[in-house]
Amino acid sequence: MPDYSVDIHVPDEPANSAAAAYGRAAAGAAGTSAASSGFPAGTAAASSVSPASSSDAVAGEKEKPHGPSRSECEEAIRRILITETLENGANRHFKNSTDFMPYFEALYPAGPGLRKQVQRALKSLDLPKDDSGYYMVHKTKSQAKDDSELAALLADAGAVMDAPNIEDPLQMIFISLQTENAADTAYIASRLARSATLAGRFETMIPATNGIVVLTREPGAFRKFIAELLPDRVI
Repeated sequence: MPDYSVDIHVPDEPANSAAAAYGRAAAGAAGTSAASSGFPAGTAAASSVSPASSSDAVAGEKEKPHGPSRSECEEAIRRILITETLENGANRHFKNSTDFMPYFEALYPAGPGLRKQVQRALKSLDLPKDDSGYYMVHKTKSQAKDDSELAALLADAGAVMDAPNIEDPLQMIFISLQTENAADTAYIASRLARSATLAGRFETMIPATNGIVVLTREPGAFRKFIAELLPDRVI
């Protein structure tokens, strides 16, 4: 019988344990599949470099003698980062091409060519990085820039979001207005907001399309006041 075995190089002390773990999982899946088919362990190299699960490692295909294509590297990098984010809540291991090498070197012969291919894949993906320099897989650079600007705006404004309180929830009241004039709506909202009777009985009042949105923790008192003003127009 011809010898179908190939060598799978796994670094003894990988620089990035997370990437190495993904690589060992894929390499192990390839060896398991080969054993079940009657060939020696290591026969089938993974043509798909998915770190997420053993089913993603395609066994039984011929070893690619020149390593993975750029598109295969891109797909593998995406899956590594998605798996990292799902398991840990965020990427905390991968900042540059070197961090991904233990994974690829567990599946393909190590060398300058493989390293350059991974670098090309990362350049093509053009992934944004967070404030700590880690790659983000669920955002584009444009989204990351916009989110960063919003964060700065909120911080400068001293924004604080209230914790949810099921015992004392905010309730919304909508006051419908039969006017399409935004200035009229804004004026009415302003007058309501300055009402001494309503002082302390609402959190915010927002002019909106076709009416005014009120957020209050005292919906009964607020509705009673409006009902007194409009006794025939309360729904």
